Amino acid sequence: MQNKIVFFLSIVSFLILYVSAYQLGGQCSDKYILENGKLKYDIYEDHKEAFNGIASCVSLRSTIDTACCYLKVKFKNEAADKKYTHRGCVELYGGEWNGIKDVINNFENNITAASGEGISIKDVDIDCHSNLIKITGLILLAFLL
Repeated sequence: MQNKIVFFLSIVSFLILYVSAYQLGGQCSDKYILENGKLKYDIYEDHKEAFNGIASCVSLRSTIDTACCYLKVKFKNEAADKKYTHRGCVELYGGEWNGIKDVINNFENNITAASGEGISIKDVDIDCHSNLIKITGLILLAFLL
């Protein structure tokens, strides 16, 4: 029984440290690749604002009502006749998570190039890797032991 208590306390300590370290990141807006529905960066090359994928966005702060999610936009540059990918972050409200397919469709239909040049969106991926699921799973596991 004492081993279970020590194990549970160590998990709680880890979670407290993890959550406090989570707050050390920058702002989600620092890694945006979209500005008013337009790609911010050069459409003649691939661009990465989120160098570590999902982890780059999860570690960033956002407002209370939103989560910082990983966004990958694949598009074809009509003038260059080549495909490019831009990776970064986007903030989504909790209500948007329930209709994430609608949000993705909206992005696919409305993203344009800031320069006004022709691009056609091929694919938009959004990943809101939830730490809440991990934390809940760890706590449940601790109670089951």
